[in-house]
Amino acid sequence: MARSWRCHLSFILLGSLFSSALAANTYENTAIVRTVELGGALVHVTTTYAVKALEDGSSIYTIALGEQEHGRTSWLEAKIKGQSTPLPLEDFGYHPESGVYLYTVELPGSLNANTSTNLKDPQSFKYEAELLVLSPYKTAVQRTKIKSPSPAVHSYTTPEGLDDFTTDSIVTKSGATITYGPYYNIPPSATTSFVDEKQRHIAVHYGYDYPVLEVTKLERAAEISHWGANLNIQDNIHLHNAGPKLKGHFSRLEHQSQSYFGRASPQMLPALALHLPAGIHSV
Repeated sequence: MARSWRCHLSFILLGSLFSSALAANTYENTAIVRTVELGGALVHVTTTYAVKALEDGSSIYTIALGEQEHGRTSWLEAKIKGQSTPLPLEDFGYHPESGVYLYTVELPGSLNANTSTNLKDPQSFKYEAELLVLSPYKTAVQRTKIKSPSPAVHSYTTPEGLDDFTTDSIVTKSGATITYGPYYNIPPSATTSFVDEKQRHIAVHYGYDYPVLEVTKLERAAEISHWGANLNIQDNIHLHNAGPKLKGHFSRLEHQSQSYFGRASPQMLPALALHLPAGIHSV
């Protein structure tokens, strides 16, 4: 059964070439590579920008997200590749003229120019996204890599109408990785006209043989004993199976037969590991 979810998104800004706000002639994206790591409840997206400044003194770089991508993004962070400190990121909200959501990244220094299923059925999910990474700047080359947990990819979209940006295959698959692109010489794309004419919707249907857990509620109660010098902690964790819903009724016979033959259903959680601090007792 197919299912979509919210994305977990992270940006990494690459290289020593970086830069200023919305003017399309301030920067050129010499390369954009988006890597999507598929999972269960979360999908981790890393977009790497290699940027060339076209004007001296550029220090603010603008990132654009389409409406669908923005709606599914639960976390956003920008870093220079190889560094751990996040860059200042400011949300400018929805830009009605271009139909995108804008974020600005403050660079550490200015740049100069020229620098549902049965118990016995396999479990599957469906990832959906917009293909092209939007940017207010011209992009020389762009790729999107989608990595499945296993080579068991049932289907994926082959977009049409991108001949203006391609010289080779539009999409290729190698093992568990699906690569869209490379796409060349993409004009400034953070505009309504570009999105309407050139943006494409893609979907990947893939197998995922693990339970998908969501913590719907977490309560912690702490009790301090002044006489016994003890601290008692009680955690109440409410877990929810966010995977496909079970078809029909639960079958005890199928469950026991799967356990007997060592073929646990991907919908079943056999154990839950909890990492406890050192020195505790009376668990």
